[in-house]
Amino acid sequence: MTHEDFFNGIIKRLTANTADLYIFWTIVTICVLSLLYAYYILPKYKEMAFKSKMNNFISNRYNLEDYEEEAIGILIKKKLIDPPYMFYISQSVFEKYETELLTVLKETCPSGVSARDTLASLKDRLYS
Repeated sequence: MTHEDFFNGIIKRLTANTADLYIFWTIVTICVLSLLYAYYILPKYKEMAFKSKMNNFISNRYNLEDYEEEAIGILIKKKLIDPPYMFYISQSVFEKYETELLTVLKETCPSGVSARDTLASLKDRLYS
């Protein structure tokens, strides 16, 4: 027996068979997917759930009409107000974007509803 036969025998013994590779890659895939879920998908879902609960609370608390919610949502996305609920709790933020909100309200208000009256009513409900 030569040293080549010895090392070839060791290499043959150390090579993995197909079942070992399937088990190994299955475990690696499950670990990677669980890390992806824990660190990326779950926090995004919780953030979306929180935003949904916050929007429902605000719309119920201030009795917002659909067109008012739509106008405020458009303004928040357009001006990148972060966090979005800051628009509802900070009077200075509201007053900063009041003219832009009026123009958005003019587009979203149904016929027969005055945008200026809606803005005044909205300001009164939010900050009185």
